[in-house]
Amino acid sequence: MRAQFYALFVTSLCGLSTSRSISKRQQAAQPAPSSAELPPPGTPGIGTTVVATFNGGTMGNTAAQTMAATPPPAAGQAQAPADINLVVLNFALTLENLESQFYQDALALFPPQVMQQAGLSAFQATAITQQIQRQLIDEQSHVSTLQAAIQGAGATPFAGCQYNFRSVLTDPVTFLSSARSIEAAGVSAYIGGASLITNPAVLGAAATILPIEARHSSILNMFSGGSTSPQSYDIPLSPPQVLAVVGGLLQNCQASDLGLTANQPLSVIDGVSQSTLFTTGSILQFQTSAQIQNLQANTLSCQMLYGGTTNAIVMPASSCIIPAQVAGGPTNGIAAVFLTSNAQPLSTNIASQPQNVVAGPALIFVDSNQQDVLPQLFTINNLNLKSLPTANLAAAALTPQRAIGVNRRVEISNDGASASSKSLEADVGSSETESAMFPPGCNEELKKMSWSAMPKGVIQSPSQVKGTKD
Repeated sequence: MRAQFYALFVTSLCGLSTSRSISKRQQAAQPAPSSAELPPPGTPGIGTTVVATFNGGTMGNTAAQTMAATPPPAAGQAQAPADINLVVLNFALTLENLESQFYQDALALFPPQVMQQAGLSAFQATAITQQIQRQLIDEQSHVSTLQAAIQGAGATPFAGCQYNFRSVLTDPVTFLSSARSIEAAGVSAYIGGASLITNPAVLGAAATILPIEARHSSILNMFSGGSTSPQSYDIPLSPPQVLAVVGGLLQNCQASDLGLTANQPLSVIDGVSQSTLFTTGSILQFQTSAQIQNLQANTLSCQMLYGGTTNAIVMPASSCIIPAQVAGGPTNGIAAVFLTSNAQPLSTNIASQPQNVVAGPALIFVDSNQQDVLPQLFTINNLNLKSLPTANLAAAALTPQRAIGVNRRVEISNDGASASSKSLEADVGSSETESAMFPPGCNEELKKMSWSAMPKGVIQSPSQVKGTKD
């Protein structure tokens, strides 16, 4: 049996052209280790770091049991082909439920006074709160519309997932950057899903939702310090690709529950600053839980898809650098970054993409148009940055997380044991103290969070620091 290592592949450049390579020993067939035989999380290897992530279903109720990995069907068990229209509708419903719960939890955790404690002005906190309330109403309406469409087709709306937002609701600023990535993934999901729909009525319904999601995305670009509409076109993503982005936020369900598969998650950081503050010239470093036993480091490629391009920009994974120019203009806005097994370019036409994706995409943002006036209204003064770092959503899939016990949802520990749940609303209503703003089990942790300074090890790019001439 081939080795079933799920490893963290790290490729980086710190200087001219240094890189770590995958050990050739992983190419040999070996007995599959049990979870007890895996090295502890963070154990360094030759080009790899093993982490405690497993194939779907083996870790109980931890965040590793997410959409990020789906076991293949058992031999001899054929599945009846699903109605693709219902698959797309239930997938869209799952994303809308995720967004709805995400905003509901964020509004409960971060009222305006908490946002101001994190460094936002009264104007910023009020404007953001009002907009998120509006977006929550939109998402809830979308949920109702999609549920009605599924029921109208004689099917049952899928409701099998729970949500784990612990890694993205640590503080108001992380919430804003995470909301930006989640909404961008939603826009790409609707565009990609539209190419799969065969029922005109379903396509028409999706077409009425997509523009609203795009407006949400534009506003969150502005809240994060980016251009409201940085590119003339958006990036279509297939359902498996979207699940690579947001799958770590879903738990207690599998992609196969929706009739889908899922790409492996991909974490991308700037290899020099070790941050997610990307600029043109950033040298990218990757982490993933994908199987890499039969792959050689020198064959792996980094591919970047941008809106308005036909094919991805392809570079060796060991020297993947954000270009200064894309499609005849300066690089600005979102990119979908993939790790692939060869250099055959991915296309923005998801129906004709080669089957060479090892992991990803990860969605990253490069906010290079610093002359835009509107985003400056939402610059957070004590961050000393013109725009926010990109949210690393893949971290939720690559690192077991404990669910926040908000709105009577049970907190989950890494061993699957449940803690007592308690209503956030009851806490808030019982006291006007600062601790009442936070859910039980998270009070001290959240109160200690501060974005008055960037995390240790972050090297700010000169073009991103306020007051620096562009």
